[in-house]
Amino acid sequence: MNVFHLSKNLPRAWHAMALVVLALVLVACGGGEENWPGVTTTSDNDRLYISYKEQIVSLDAEKERLWTYDGDDKFFAPVVIRDGRLYVGDYEGRIHAIDQESGDRIWLYEPERDSFMGFEFGAVDRVLGSVALNDERLFFGDEHGVSALYIADLEDGATPELDWSFETGHSVWAQPLYLDQESEICPDLDIAPTLFVASLDQKVYALDPEEGTERWSTDMGGGLPGGLTLDCERSRLYVGTLNGEVIALDLDGEIVDRYETESWVWGKPVLFNDSMLYFADLEGWLYEVELVDEGFGEVNKRRLSEESLRASPLIVEDAAGDPVLVIGDKEGEVYALDLNEPNWISDRDVKVRWRKNIDNKALTDLVWLDGEEGQLVIIGGEEEDRLVVALRLEDGGDRAWSYKYGD
Repeated sequence: MNVFHLSKNLPRAWHAMALVVLALVLVACGGGEENWPGVTTTSDNDRLYISYKEQIVSLDAEKERLWTYDGDDKFFAPVVIRDGRLYVGDYEGRIHAIDQESGDRIWLYEPERDSFMGFEFGAVDRVLGSVALNDERLFFGDEHGVSALYIADLEDGATPELDWSFETGHSVWAQPLYLDQESEICPDLDIAPTLFVASLDQKVYALDPEEGTERWSTDMGGGLPGGLTLDCERSRLYVGTLNGEVIALDLDGEIVDRYETESWVWGKPVLFNDSMLYFADLEGWLYEVELVDEGFGEVNKRRLSEESLRASPLIVEDAAGDPVLVIGDKEGEVYALDLNEPNWISDRDVKVRWRKNIDNKALTDLVWLDGEEGQLVIIGGEEEDRLVVALRLEDGGDRAWSYKYGD
C-alpha cells in the first residue's frame, strides 16, 4: 500500500488513521524507506544548516562547509536559530544547544531513563519537529506530547532542567507556536502568553507556557503533522489535517471555517500578503484560498502534479521583486509559478515559470539562500549523494549545486 496514494473512496477517518500508522512505520527506530534532512537558513539567507543522521553541517550559499557538529545520534528536525545559538532535538529525545559561529556544543539536555543490567527503560522520546523558544523556556514535542526546558540564566557549562511535560494522545511532530503581547511576529496581538500545539491526536492545544497546563483543546477531526500558521491580522490559526481539510480557528479555539481538500494535507499552509493562503495535498493539488473576515473566501486550485505535494510551498521574490511560488513533489519535480499580482486570485490559468527534476524526492519544506548570482531554492530529499539541491530561481531553475552527505 502506498502511503501517499490511498484511495479516497475509503472512509476519511480510516484514511487518517492509516496514514498516521504508515507514517510512524517510516520513521520507526530511525529507519524506514524514507529519511530526509532538516534544512534551515539564517534570517538574512546567507547560511544553510543541514541536520541529518548524526551530524549538523553549516554551509554558505556557495556550498562551502563552515563547520560540522557531531551529535552521536540521529537528527531529523530543522534547527532553530536564536541569539547566536542553534537548538535542535534528536531521536533520543535529547536537546542540543550549539554555537552558531563555531559549531561547538554549549549544552546537551538528556531525558532521564532508568537502567538495569545495561538495559535502559523508559519512554522513547524522539524529537521530530523544530523546537520553539521564549526568553525563559525551550518547548519541544516528542512521541508523548510537549515539554519545556528552563533555559534562562544558565551558567557556563550548566545543563537546563525539565520544567514541565504535557501528555497528548499521540505524537507531536509539528513545531509548537509561542505567542505573547511582545511577540516579534505579531507585535500588536492582545493575548496572554500561550503555547499552541498541533498533535497527531487530532487536537490543537493552548497551554500555559509557565505551568504546562491546558487552557483549551479543539478536535480538528484528523492528525496534524504540519504545524500551525498564524494570521496576525485576523488573530487566527490555520492547520492542515490528515483527514483532508484545512481549518481556520481563532485564538480561543473556536473553529471559524474549514475547507475540504482532495486529499490529506501534510505541510504547513503558507500565508501571503496577509490575504491569501497557499497549501498542497498528497494527491498533487495546489490551493490558493482568499482570506476574509468570515473565514475562507474564493478558492483557486489546480492539479499541479500526479505525485504527492507533501512539503509546504515556498514564496520568494525574484530579482524584479515579483513573487514566485515554488513547490516540489514526491518524484523530484520542482515547480516555480508566478503569482501575478494584483490579479492572481482571479487568474485561473497560472503558468509554470519553470519545472526541474532534482533526481531525488522533494521531501523537505523549501527554503532559499541569497547566492552570488541570485536566489537559490533549497530542497532536501533522501538520496545521500544529492541530499540537498540548490536551484537558481532565475535561469529556468538550473542547478547551482548539490550537497552529498559526508562531503
